[in-house]
Amino acid sequence: MKNILNKKLNKKGFTLAELLIVVAIIAILVAIAMPLFFGALDNAKKATFDANLRALKAAGVAAILQNPESLTDSVDFDAEKDIYYVIKGNVAENGDISDLTVTRTNDVTASSTYDGKTTGEMTVVTTDVDLGS
Repeated sequence: MKNILNKKLNKKGFTLAELLIVVAIIAILVAIAMPLFFGALDNAKKATFDANLRALKAAGVAAILQNPESLTDSVDFDAEKDIYYVIKGNVAENGDISDLTVTRTNDVTASSTYDGKTTGEMTVVTTDVDLGS
């Protein structure tokens, strides 16, 4: 009889306190890891945005070089202002660019700042387009 009582009291397993400590440790590790993960995710989105802007700029310059008449011009060449090229387009998820327009101007209000999205309507503002003229 004493042997049966010892077997019932000598149960194998973890106590509630031990399980709570393990859960707390896992929660702490997750709390440390999540900001690192989201930071890396934001960096990846920013890199995608930058790559899409470079692709949009390349497509705009290529379009101008292939058909210089397609350039919308509103430049006063006599003004002592910089000449800006405003390249707008729609960037799809697969990287395809559509609705491409390029405008050359002295006054620019558009910007190419990162707003959290990596596709959709994007604008590149640049001054370093060499058209050979």
